[in-house]
Amino acid sequence: MNSKILIVDDEQRVLDGIKRYLGREYRMDTALGPEEALSKISKDGPYSVIISDLRMPKMDGIQLLIRVKEISPDTTRIILTGYAELESAIEAVNKGHIFRFLTKPCSPEILRKTIEQGIRQYELIVSERTLLEKTLKGIVNVLMEVLSLLNPEAWDRAMRIKEYTKMILGGLGIEEDWKIETASMLSQIGCIMLSEETIKKICSGKPLTPEETQLYEMSPMISYDLLCHIPRMEKVAEIIRYMDKNFDGTGIPKDDIRGDKIPLGSRILKVAVDFDTINNELHDPLKSIQHLKERGQYYDPKILEAFNDALYGKKESKVRYLKVSELKPGMKLEQDIKTLKGRLLISSGHELNDVTIRKLWAYREIEKIPEPIKVLVQD
Repeated sequence: MNSKILIVDDEQRVLDGIKRYLGREYRMDTALGPEEALSKISKDGPYSVIISDLRMPKMDGIQLLIRVKEISPDTTRIILTGYAELESAIEAVNKGHIFRFLTKPCSPEILRKTIEQGIRQYELIVSERTLLEKTLKGIVNVLMEVLSLLNPEAWDRAMRIKEYTKMILGGLGIEEDWKIETASMLSQIGCIMLSEETIKKICSGKPLTPEETQLYEMSPMISYDLLCHIPRMEKVAEIIRYMDKNFDGTGIPKDDIRGDKIPLGSRILKVAVDFDTINNELHDPLKSIQHLKERGQYYDPKILEAFNDALYGKKESKVRYLKVSELKPGMKLEQDIKTLKGRLLISSGHELNDVTIRKLWAYREIEKIPEPIKVLVQD
């Protein structure tokens, strides 16, 4: 790894001295105080090792390294100070998770040795995290391949749920969330024991036998049991465990968790999974999202609204002139609809639904309605 070191002190002579002794051995930057340090971390980071003086005005070294831990958690953090205070050392280690606490004057040999140890610590952390991420990605891919081979219907459903989940995350302004997206992909892994016929019945909204219902209700817990023992998959497993939990606290599992206490990912999956079931039956996204809204107590309203916006709210609309026979739910009227005698039937701005369209069909048979009708249609 191409290691970079940052030295932070409020005295320029200290910075110059360290750089004079060790600047040729490392890619070393210096910062005159915490503010400059944070600016350099933002612009030039990440750094393998950051060494900070303890006593500095406005923000001391402990406060600085706590901030560093938040924005660059892998960086090895070292305190260098002229105050050999036990209390300060303990506070630095506990609050800032400091790797080493050195006292001035510190010889170049000790500082060099500490920097080398800090670099090795940084490389170890990064290597382990990279290996673990690759391992987890491989595990997820293997599980999905097994699901696709043993139950293609469940795999298809998982892929649809993944897409709905990404749309909801986008609607909530969340660019990416590995745990939630992974949970959406693995949400159907517990259905591996269900037959394809049962999955088809679930997807189409057909009634299940008592035995099928019992197995299906067990599937989130089966997924949870499969995943919870895999390192760093515990939160993914917890999301899946609560994905059938209703926002009002009813549903599975039967406990006292409700509302915002339910994991965010579980609340998102609840909307995505139920939408998939209803939409496979109705084959009409507008009707399906409306159906969810009518059962609003089951869903987090913020997530439902975000999904609605992701589906339709951000799509461009175009003006079209259509006959009554061409109108569809979701279109928005751009004119008043009146009979030839001037009687107002529906006002401009109304969003059409099945009821209003049937009303127009009926009036067209009784009284003439001028056609075409000006509407807004979402692409």
